[in-house]
Amino acid sequence: MEFSALSTSIPANFDGLTDVFAMLNRTQMGSPGERGSASKAAVDERFHLLVVDDDTVHRMIICRVAAKIGYVPAEAASFEDAARLLRERTYDCISLDLSLGRRGGVDVLRLLAELNCKTPVIIISGTDAEMRAEAMEIAEQLAINTYEPLPKPVNLAELRRSLTTIKLRTTAGLPA
Repeated sequence: MEFSALSTSIPANFDGLTDVFAMLNRTQMGSPGERGSASKAAVDERFHLLVVDDDTVHRMIICRVAAKIGYVPAEAASFEDAARLLRERTYDCISLDLSLGRRGGVDVLRLLAELNCKTPVIIISGTDAEMRAEAMEIAEQLAINTYEPLPKPVNLAELRRSLTTIKLRTTAGLPA
């Protein structure tokens, strides 16, 4: 059974990540022989992450963490790279640094609003808490679907938790 089949059996009173984990645990996923790498790749490839960060090391770290939990990451080192990639395809999640050089993360938030993008965005930035809060306010005004921002250096456990939550909620057919 593929993950997409889960959305057909969601009860009307379904609410919360705990229910997602319980549902995944109760769902018959088939024997290990039936869950070959080809079927796993088909499920995982459907989750695409755009990592927007001008720091090569941070992009690599975020991409590696995301790949380990089943995302297919794409990298953007600048606003221009992000704009091109966002116009080429849709993503299941976006991680966004606020400091990108000439045009920053807030410009990316404005572009997302212009594109009517409802993809969950995780702001991961080395800016101070006040700047991250201001970016969150702007995102809210633009109706951008943002998660709690993460400071740099990024706590890998928190990053995994956010990415996993988004993936599980999307898999269950819930708003991420």
